[in-house]
Amino acid sequence: MGDFRRGFKTWCENVAYGFRRDLDVDKFGPLSPDALAAHLSITVWTPDDIPDLNRKSRDQLLVRDESSWSAVTLTLPEGRFIIVNSAHSQTRRNNDLMHEIAHIVLEHEPAQMVTSPHGLMFLDNYSAEQEDEADWLAAALLIPREAALKVLAGSADPKEAARFFGVSESLMKMRISRTGIDRQLRQRSNARRAS
Repeated sequence: MGDFRRGFKTWCENVAYGFRRDLDVDKFGPLSPDALAAHLSITVWTPDDIPDLNRKSRDQLLVRDESSWSAVTLTLPEGRFIIVNSAHSQTRRNNDLMHEIAHIVLEHEPAQMVTSPHGLMFLDNYSAEQEDEADWLAAALLIPREAALKVLAGSADPKEAARFFGVSESLMKMRISRTGIDRQLRQRSNARRAS
């Protein structure tokens, strides 16, 4: 993960708490990506929700080639739509959906836009910097630092904390290490043992 502009990580934390406030969600509680999408007037679909998608295309997306994609954002005259891969686990879908929402919140413009023959615009191929920013914001939205610290300080292990936030254990562990929570918890533990 690359270096971010000054203040970006703090801004992400503030956005995470701001959306929780807007949605009347506990500051330290989990934030549903579906609820955030609805709040932002983003329609969330799976391939089964796509009008007129034939069975062969559906099976290609969800059975034969399900590992080749996670989520895609469409901009249509009716608004923004995010299509998530329903063949993936719920925790992965939560992260994939929040990642796409993060691109929208960050107002990222893709480096390349693909337009279908029917004029539908697929937002695709973001720059590496934009992908890193969306990854960080998505993780902050799902697991704000102070919320993770509070849950983990209450004797929850990363697996339990991941379940609480509705994310994968690997995302939880990554968030713990990249935000310095692991060091902070070790220092607290060492201080308790020393006293």
